[in-house]
Amino acid sequence: MLLRSAILASCALALAPAPALARDDNAMAGKADEIAGKLNDPMTQYAIAGMLSAMSKALLEMPVAPMVDAVEKASGKRMGKLPRDARVADLAGTDQDEMREKIVTHVPRAMAALGAMATAAGAMAPELEKMARTMRESMPKR
Repeated sequence: MLLRSAILASCALALAPAPALARDDNAMAGKADEIAGKLNDPMTQYAIAGMLSAMSKALLEMPVAPMVDAVEKASGKRMGKLPRDARVADLAGTDQDEMREKIVTHVPRAMAALGAMATAAGAMAPELEKMARTMRESMPKR
């Protein structure tokens, strides 16, 4: 779940500028091709996978005691029998090596799929613009 969320967030950032270009079909198609190229580039995929691996390591090594203390203070209840030195990895039941393997395997696949979607979005832009124009023209005039 964490891995999927991180991948989607990274890719959403890469695709964020696309809607702003929707007014210009050529610019949209060009930007979609540029985004697709970046998402399909093995070096970009490797860099993103490395970044997500580093982020996951930092997250998995994070101690949970401060969060547990805050919840206990707010609720007035003891939160189970967690060891005071527990880390997120202990609660998640995974370790950094396992997470890194999943990231290295799944991130490039997900990015390639998003690259294909970006290419399709660029190709669809003219048709979506036609549809919007048709809808605008069919609306009653005020």
